[in-house]
Amino acid sequence: MKIEASEKLKVETAKFVKLIKDTDISEDLKKEIIKRAVNLINISSKESFIKGGQHIINNLKAQKGEAENVNNNK
Repeated sequence: MKIEASEKLKVETAKFVKLIKDTDISEDLKKEIIKRAVNLINISSKESFIKGGQHIINNLKAQKGEAENVNNNK
């Protein structure tokens, strides 16, 4: 699912870049718009990666807690 979303993001980003490049605005403005869009995508990707890591850590902590409870009950 993550790969699918990543591929969709690449396709949509390419479409966005093409749209901007085909628009009748200054080259500097085009570059600035594309740069800001890429920065937003990078920030979003990093936040998603961090949340995924936190989810894994929370699951591992929960599993560790369950294992400790089983050991304490013996």
